[in-house]
Amino acid sequence: MSDMLRLVFAAVMAVLPAGVQASEWPPAADYLSMTDCSAAEDPGSCNAVRQDLLRDYAEAIAGKPRGQRKVSFCLTTGCDSAVQANPVRGCAWQIVLIKSRRPGLTRNDLANFRNYCGPGFLDDAGREAAMAQAKDLLKKLGVN
Repeated sequence: MSDMLRLVFAAVMAVLPAGVQASEWPPAADYLSMTDCSAAEDPGSCNAVRQDLLRDYAEAIAGKPRGQRKVSFCLTTGCDSAVQANPVRGCAWQIVLIKSRRPGLTRNDLANFRNYCGPGFLDDAGREAAMAQAKDLLKKLGVN
């Protein structure tokens, strides 16, 4: 793991203020691709992915690892252009998944953290931005 990645991970693992209540979340639709699925190679698949993101996002903001995992993946990769790719936000959700330490975490979660927050997707500035976003998400989730 690179030194910067270690620093980001260590900073994320630092204790956040306790007792923070959940606040308003941006709507899941904000993450959908601006393009209509009718222009997609497979419009049916594109629409299915978009519908899945709406469900997965609801799970993610409820603190469920499965939803956080799927939202992180789609935001990082764009899920075949059905979702507006945002690797910084995808990394932030991966950090949230790890920091939350909820039951159900897998070895793949750490591997995904290294991948989604690594140099294949983000530079040092991107990782710093992801860390700041993760702190905000964790506060909204009430994770300390």
